[in-house]
Amino acid sequence: MNTLFLVQFACCIIVSMLGLILVLSRFQIRWTNHRYEVSRWLLAFSMFVLAGHFVLQMVYGFRAKGDAIGAVVNVLFYTPISFIISYATYNLICYRSGRKKFVLVGCVSYALILICFFFGYKDTPRGMHIGEWLYVMLALFAVTIIYCIYTTVIEMRYHRKIIEENTTEDLLPFDRYAYASYGMVGFLILALVGAICYRPFLYCVAPLILFSLIFFTITFLGYGYNMIPAEVRLEQETADEPLEVLEVSDEVGLSSEKISIIESMLTSWCDKGGYRDSTVNMPMLSVKLGIPRNELSLYFENYLKSSFRIWLSDIRFKEAQRMLLEECRYSNDTISSECGFSSHAHLYKIFKAKTGFTPGQWRDSVRKNR
Repeated sequence: MNTLFLVQFACCIIVSMLGLILVLSRFQIRWTNHRYEVSRWLLAFSMFVLAGHFVLQMVYGFRAKGDAIGAVVNVLFYTPISFIISYATYNLICYRSGRKKFVLVGCVSYALILICFFFGYKDTPRGMHIGEWLYVMLALFAVTIIYCIYTTVIEMRYHRKIIEENTTEDLLPFDRYAYASYGMVGFLILALVGAICYRPFLYCVAPLILFSLIFFTITFLGYGYNMIPAEVRLEQETADEPLEVLEVSDEVGLSSEKISIIESMLTSWCDKGGYRDSTVNMPMLSVKLGIPRNELSLYFENYLKSSFRIWLSDIRFKEAQRMLLEECRYSNDTISSECGFSSHAHLYKIFKAKTGFTPGQWRDSVRKNR
């Protein structure tokens, strides 16, 4: 049993397990999100196809027959798999009309690769040894991967901006992990262009790709577990909002009367403990209060010189400070839950950022000074 067979066997086992985990994760997701489900099944499908590819490699020994033949087979399999993984990521985070273009570019690039393979196979008497056509296929493979990575990364940055401006959920860490894991996968797949032509390099790149796929899958599952259906509303603009919320003000700013009304309604909402809902976001608050989203945004930006996320974070932080000093029997987990933080880790992060202390250290410091 040679090294190549062992590498292929290990890859087959690991990607099969990742595909199975993605299938079984459906029972662990708290909320059903159509777009996430589509992406999850696409990823599971790509893992199983990848496992099938390794089975074919082991049974028929394409790579063992020569690096040129192995490279041809790998390009034919890895191009659609890489594209599906990229599209699964892009589909999950894309709030703009770019998915059709993404699919079109991917299909056209793979069609060109198939055409190159057809001409190479037809014109070359040695069958799978397609000669210079292989380098054309490799170039198309590289261009496709670069396009997928660039487009998805741009969309990830836009998605992060949406999260920061419209929500206060603790999704940003998952977004950062997704960004890092996808970047790692993309970089290593680009390295695969050279690895599929040079076997010693493949032995170095293959374990790293498996690690990056594991990291990417874990990140994807963690992100999905913390997503809520309300996040999908961010792409729908005002389609599902009541008619009174759809009214758009023609004024550039807000009148003093509107400012007073919005301020009163927000105060009432806070007094009733609305900030305790860790899933609340700008569209949800707009619908709940009956305030047009554009007016609510103007209030935060022009009047408070802040944003919804920062404003609500300050409200929760002040309430957490009060509870730490007045409710000594409560644990940090309880306080974070009562104040609307998604986890005690988020509570720690806010206190570290604002005071330089952990919640317990801050409470001890205040009591000592008193």
